[in-house]
Amino acid sequence: MIDLTQLKNFMILARQLNFSNAAKTIGISQPALSMQMKNLELELKIQLFDRKDKHVVLTSPGMALYSHGQELFQKIEDMTHFMNDIREGTHGSIVIGTTDSIGIYILDKILTSYVSKYPNVKTIIKYTRSDSVIELLKNDNIDIGIVAYNPNDPSIEMMQFLHNEFCLVCGKQNALYGKTNISMQEISGKTFIGFEKDTPTRKLIERELKKHHVTVQTTIESDNTETIKKMVEINLGMAILPERSVREEVSQGRLGKIAFIENTISNDIFILHKSNRYHTRAFQEFMKTLHEMSSVL
Repeated sequence: MIDLTQLKNFMILARQLNFSNAAKTIGISQPALSMQMKNLELELKIQLFDRKDKHVVLTSPGMALYSHGQELFQKIEDMTHFMNDIREGTHGSIVIGTTDSIGIYILDKILTSYVSKYPNVKTIIKYTRSDSVIELLKNDNIDIGIVAYNPNDPSIEMMQFLHNEFCLVCGKQNALYGKTNISMQEISGKTFIGFEKDTPTRKLIERELKKHHVTVQTTIESDNTETIKKMVEINLGMAILPERSVREEVSQGRLGKIAFIENTISNDIFILHKSNRYHTRAFQEFMKTLHEMSSVL
């Protein structure tokens, strides 16, 4: 029978492919780790590694064992969460990954409601780019991802959460300030502050402008909505931003909000989670809170 400690150490070595580094991670000597792996191979009667000095390469049987080991340790972790739920109720932690333009303007109300009901749950928010949220989720570094595009990944379950509308914003010194709606043609050639290239939001905006044969001069790029708003406010350019993100500045008169006559630029916000994971009670209650809050955001 395989010893779980041996298997756990095998998994670490299989990820790092270096005896010295893996031994340091585990907290044992390199010779002790080498002996464990030799004993594991003898017990299984199969070679798991091709050894080259301190570095190793997984053989085909080694890769198969690693794959099954991932499934086994995931089930052990799920079982532990399940027993904790039975014993303690809604405790533990939940890790959420999202972008700043979603998290800052949407999650605050959700978290206020959730934390007031479940104060014993440690809630962690990781802000990053949309593509990084997907990678964090696939690597089990977060429990829930909230992004503004559909990743079309079979390992991820997706739920449409909110419809997200965009608007044109400008500073008080801009000639368009005070207008309520304009044609897209009126912004052609104008100076813009934009989201970084290759982000889903930047692609959406450029796609919509292209439909109407409109080209703008994006002179400054940022992945931070707050930074973009500040630059627009001091009249460094205009921007197209999520309407939710500019409500405060518009109500205070610091930014002008303008609609396009042709159509509203919009996208959907999705809730993502892994399909093969045990979902703790903390997770289930957070998802329930998302459903309850979606109508008031």
